Amino acid sequence: PQVLAILQPDQPAERQMRAAPQLHVRAACVGYRAGAGPGSTRSLHLAEPSSGQRSAPVDGTRRSSARAKVVRVHQADLPKDLRVALNGGAGDDSDRARRLARLQAVKAANPQVAEPDVHAAAVIRADAASREKSLRELHTIDFVRERAKDSVIMDLLESTISVEHDIHTTFGCTEFFEFAFDNPSNNVEDVSVEVEDTERRLQILTDPAVTLALKAHFGVATNTERDLFHRDDAEGGPGNTAQAARLTARPRERVLIPFRYFETGAYAAAGAATAAESSQPRQPGGLPAFRLGDGGPDTSDERRVKAYVRSKSGVLLSVLHVRVHRHPAAVDQTLRFYQSESTFFKRSIRMPPLPAVAGDGNQVTYLCSDPNAVCHVQQPKQSGDPVDLFVKLSCGESPRMQRLLLAVYTDPFQIAPRVVTQLLVQSLQQVDITCSLGQPAQRALLIRGFANTRRICCYPSHPGEISVEPSEPFALPAATSREVTVAVQPRSVGRASYRVSLVDADLHQLLKCWLFNVSCELPELIRTLDVALPLGGGRHCNRKFNYTNEYSIAKRFIVSCNRPDLLQFSPTEMSLPGHGQDTIRLHFVPQTSPGRASIFFFIYDDAGRNEETVLFRVTYGDAANAAER
Repeated sequence: PQVLAILQPDQPAERQMRAAPQLHVRAACVGYRAGAGPGSTRSLHLAEPSSGQRSAPVDGTRRSSARAKVVRVHQADLPKDLRVALNGGAGDDSDRARRLARLQAVKAANPQVAEPDVHAAAVIRADAASREKSLRELHTIDFVRERAKDSVIMDLLESTISVEHDIHTTFGCTEFFEFAFDNPSNNVEDVSVEVEDTERRLQILTDPAVTLALKAHFGVATNTERDLFHRDDAEGGPGNTAQAARLTARPRERVLIPFRYFETGAYAAAGAATAAESSQPRQPGGLPAFRLGDGGPDTSDERRVKAYVRSKSGVLLSVLHVRVHRHPAAVDQTLRFYQSESTFFKRSIRMPPLPAVAGDGNQVTYLCSDPNAVCHVQQPKQSGDPVDLFVKLSCGESPRMQRLLLAVYTDPFQIAPRVVTQLLVQSLQQVDITCSLGQPAQRALLIRGFANTRRICCYPSHPGEISVEPSEPFALPAATSREVTVAVQPRSVGRASYRVSLVDADLHQLLKCWLFNVSCELPELIRTLDVALPLGGGRHCNRKFNYTNEYSIAKRFIVSCNRPDLLQFSPTEMSLPGHGQDTIRLHFVPQTSPGRASIFFFIYDDAGRNEETVLFRVTYGDAANAAER
């Protein structure tokens, strides 16, 4: 478009912009198809160019234009051809009907052609698919055989030079044996001994002092060579042991290679008592696993270790297969601890006295089954002193149970443990509560549903001091929540710990566990009474206590105490009118030994609120002393 600037004389001198558009039309000539002229019978003449009329020039040039005309049909049978194309090339109606009649006649004359055998065709297809599947399986078997051929041949060759040895051991114990190697060569050979054990429990003894000590302990009377291994290998690793060593063998010589197997892992048999402590569900019936052909339960675990003897050129000369049968450890004492989840467990454990340590100059050593635990032992100063072992362990989430085995040794080579202690540390969710003695404190616990509906129940560790509502089993649907009310009422002043366990009532599976750390404070005392009682009982053990209702309305009161084993009373409930009074009969349980005791006597209203607290300071002594007082 062209832009024009117009100045108006009657208006202020300013420029205004106005657009003057122009329309350009481009036309095309529609003519005959390529290769077809006006005389062709199968072409349609759509338009003809008009040479007599010209359009007005737009940009100064002259261009020819075309004028559209009515379409003239030059082929008379065009409608018939269109019908043939629509009918799928079957021609006219009479031709199509004739062909259909012929097809029906052929089907009527040959029924087998009309209805082919579908079952036979399906069987043929199934046979072809089965043959194809069999070919694929044969190709797979051939591929596996080709890949395993080398290993099978090597196993067959190794079986001719292999020696098997069985070991029965348990946690913390050392097993000693010697492997007899015969040099098959007629020349002097430098051979290397290699142990294939990722846990480094099977070791080669390179120090003759350790070998002599183990032979003396196990009663082995074979000769011990001082310079059996090369000097650089004789230094060994921790404990004078190694995973690989070299030695020199004379022609046709038999060499006794000493080995030591030291079990450092804890193993618990299936169905053992420790399995019940875990949070996993028990098997139906809770019975231990039995091995076929065995007369008793399977209480061992088997692992395999190999040792190779090679020549200097790398030729395999002999193979030692060691089958290790691990059994549960003989535990001397078991200690159970409860720790808050995601915290560090720190305890100092005192071991029983070890008299063998005195006078021989040996230090006390230890072994822990968990490599993630940090341990430290305090050496005894003199004979008969107890041994303290410090343990630090990281706890997981509730209700995870961790099992540790601690072995204490008094010999320098850790041949046999003197004491084996088992630690069971359970992680619990911690809940802190502060309350007063005699006044119950309540806390609500939110229990979230599991993947499926369960019938669960809550069990407190001290039913006399902590209660759970509801106390009966209840159903917890999936993806729902339920609140459980826990009421804590300690019977003594100070700190105390209680546990509440959430258990599946049908599977007997521990689902969750809470640890309540309660700090109980001394309540506000109304009265303090001193009571002196003779030993063995008597009339002085029966007393009376008067209580008055200070309210102007009738109320119901409940009587309780923190030491029901020392004080008995009647009645336990009172209904008093306004400013009414009643007598409570007290009976102090007689004692046979002198001493002192503090008994707190509580009076509650019907809502459970503490109305009055009385302290009885009881002194047990002789009858004469009691009469004087």
